[in-house]
Amino acid sequence: TSQSVQLENLDFSSDHRVNHGHEGVGSGVPFSFGAKNEGTETLYTTGELRCSVAWAINDQGELLVPPSTQEQGNMFYAMRKMDPVTAIGAAGVVDIQKLAKWFEDSRLDPNDPANADLVYMLKSKGGESALLGPKEFFRLEQLQEEFNFCDDEAIDENKRFRLIYLRDSEVTEFKNYKMIPLLDRDIPRDTFAEYEKKKREEEKYKEEKDIESHRAAVSKFMQRVREQVIRRFRLLAHQRRLEDVINEEAVPNIALLGTSVLKLTERRRPLRVERKERKKVVPQTIDNVKILININRAVYVPRRVAASRGGAMTAREPDKAVKNIVGETQVQPFIEVMFQDVFLHTEVGDGPNPSYNEELEMPFKAPNEDYTPGNLQTVTDNIYLNLFDQVLIDIQEDDRQRGTTVHQRIEKKWLGGLTIPFSTVYFNGKIDGTFKLNKPPVLLGYTQGPDEEEGTSLRSNEENTYLSVFMTIEPPLQPPEPMRERFATTEDEKLLQYADNWEKTLNAKFSDREYKTTVIDVNGKTVFVTRYFKALEPPPDIFGSSDTEVKKMEVVARYVSMIPSVSDSVVFPGLCDIWSTCDQFLQMMAGDEEEHAVLLANYFLYMKKITWLIIGKGIPEGPTAYVMTEQENDYWIWNAGTGEHFSYRDSYCPLQSISCLINAENIWANVQQYEKPAQMNFDLSQGASWRSFFTRSFPNTGIASYQPERLYYKPTNKNAVLDLQEKIETLLKNKIMEWRSRLITRWNRHCTQIMRKLLPVLEENLGHSPGEQHLAELESTFSAYKVSGFPINMPYNEINPIVDAVFSTRVHAHDTSDVEFALAVYIHPYPNDVLSVWVYVASLIRSR
Repeated sequence: TSQSVQLENLDFSSDHRVNHGHEGVGSGVPFSFGAKNEGTETLYTTGELRCSVAWAINDQGELLVPPSTQEQGNMFYAMRKMDPVTAIGAAGVVDIQKLAKWFEDSRLDPNDPANADLVYMLKSKGGESALLGPKEFFRLEQLQEEFNFCDDEAIDENKRFRLIYLRDSEVTEFKNYKMIPLLDRDIPRDTFAEYEKKKREEEKYKEEKDIESHRAAVSKFMQRVREQVIRRFRLLAHQRRLEDVINEEAVPNIALLGTSVLKLTERRRPLRVERKERKKVVPQTIDNVKILININRAVYVPRRVAASRGGAMTAREPDKAVKNIVGETQVQPFIEVMFQDVFLHTEVGDGPNPSYNEELEMPFKAPNEDYTPGNLQTVTDNIYLNLFDQVLIDIQEDDRQRGTTVHQRIEKKWLGGLTIPFSTVYFNGKIDGTFKLNKPPVLLGYTQGPDEEEGTSLRSNEENTYLSVFMTIEPPLQPPEPMRERFATTEDEKLLQYADNWEKTLNAKFSDREYKTTVIDVNGKTVFVTRYFKALEPPPDIFGSSDTEVKKMEVVARYVSMIPSVSDSVVFPGLCDIWSTCDQFLQMMAGDEEEHAVLLANYFLYMKKITWLIIGKGIPEGPTAYVMTEQENDYWIWNAGTGEHFSYRDSYCPLQSISCLINAENIWANVQQYEKPAQMNFDLSQGASWRSFFTRSFPNTGIASYQPERLYYKPTNKNAVLDLQEKIETLLKNKIMEWRSRLITRWNRHCTQIMRKLLPVLEENLGHSPGEQHLAELESTFSAYKVSGFPINMPYNEINPIVDAVFSTRVHAHDTSDVEFALAVYIHPYPNDVLSVWVYVASLIRSR
């Protein structure tokens, strides 16, 4: 009607020729602005018409439509010819409900002018709850329902149709389902059991109202972001190039032939073995997949100390009873590997610097036996490498038989560990290097550093243990294809073109280095990387009143490291590397190395520190992001995922190569011969060492930041944290008793109380060893026991990783009932529900 109509815009143009005698341009006539008819143009008449079509309404509110013809006839004819009196009687016409039902049953077209007055009456009579609401659709076939074989409920309940729908929707459990049976009865009953169980767990997870409620909201937000991102990338993921369909060998040229001939004549060097690149295997032909782990050697392994008074084992006194390497063993270390609940271990070594040179083969099973790249990216399993000391305990009770009978029990004491996600091995193809083991700050019964009798064979100040490992997958699995398509963007076209050429020039010279100028955000848009940098205030509650500048930087780094790390391939499976902004990162409470590093860099910028983001390669992550700050005459390299910092001269720094440095002003590409930090020159003004993106010929005109104005932090509910702390402690105690189901498990409450006091001190020291006073207290407390124990610290995301970490240390594996256990859990709350979880676990055997 004319009261509710909206004007529509209609564009039009005409090629009708109009020629004027005066200076008017006309229409369809070529003309020129120049004096010599240079650059002629032809303009045509174009325009825009704004119009509407509607029924008029008179002063009484009645529609001014042509009167409809009333013809009598049978019921069907009356319904077709809009005769409700014949169809439902005069009483039915008065009842507005019956009239609306008749209108719906007769399938009259509400857009037909002949029905206009009836449609208007049914809409106006109903008021707000109009009986005839506006339809958001129109029917192509008005009698569709009559010809349906079954209703929608029957289709929803059909197992076969449901299976086809879930497979088409690319649900993880069904997306690679092959050969769906033709008949409903042939589909196994338990086909949907796992899927429905997961759905029930998600619903249950959403209903929890303790500290998990924020995690549930975060999980829901991440799921929403994931669905949006996957929806945007899905179309691109199904596009194929010629190389994806046709496997065509390249035609050999002179350069390739020349290289092959030179390889035949080059000198053989049997002592300098180079690993050859292996051919990738097609997923359909994969049968038996193994992870090959070659363990070479370990250095600076902690040594045992023995009791001096009544058998107490502490980390303070040197071992007088145990001789050095020349005599009896100081430590008998071995490496145990755990992956997908399978355990393998090396032979037992001897001394604090054992050499193994062993290869372990760990079997690998992909989810649903599907080895396609899209499914392999979703694997969240970790490979745990744990260093143990094998201890032989003499349990001979009769001294008279000691000369003829040996009766011993083998125990293993955890000394440190390393966790490598499967995704890291899969994406990099191999892991090779010397890794620093995560060693607890307090290791009861062991000491680090040189033995007095050994002289200078060990570095006196070395407090860490290192493990040399090579790891790969056999056969090599097909890596995921990077996204090749160009995404939508709001960046300037000139900037993107210049960035593309800049990257190509550098990659031609240094093909193994990764140079980043643009990244993809969660909206699926290309964003220039410098937009991610802006000074953002860290939460003020985390600092102490007497903290120094360096201590504040360490506290900020620890806060960032306590946000859980999750690979982008797990959050956004099958997609490219996606960078989220700092507020999105804090809202999702999970991110990879780039998100951690960007947040830490922005915090340091707020603290007025000269800061850069490093794009390079680290161990064990592979391609990664670190943060570098300038500290007086030194450069500190910060690992945002662990909170640790290293001098750039440190030979054990996990960052192995630097490709480029980035901040809000510019990008500097490393064009030096060396890429290891200790060998590099960090004077960015030297053009021979660093090539900057913005130069005098292409200046930075001011690129606005993509980050929010400020970050908002909410305080963590401390009562909920205490509830969670109690829940984790109870669960771990039950698990240890479950793992020792054949034996009695006794708990030492006094020792637990001592440990509970120590854990907050460890958190205050940011995970470093406590002072002499605390160690002295431990020594006096455990004077009557042989103690083996350690604290474990990790960020809180879920309870299962905490249980796995305790299980992998094998602290429960004492095949005797004489042992007592102590377990204490402490959770330190940071703003925004960031939690640092400490678990102190120890075994105590009373000295005889």
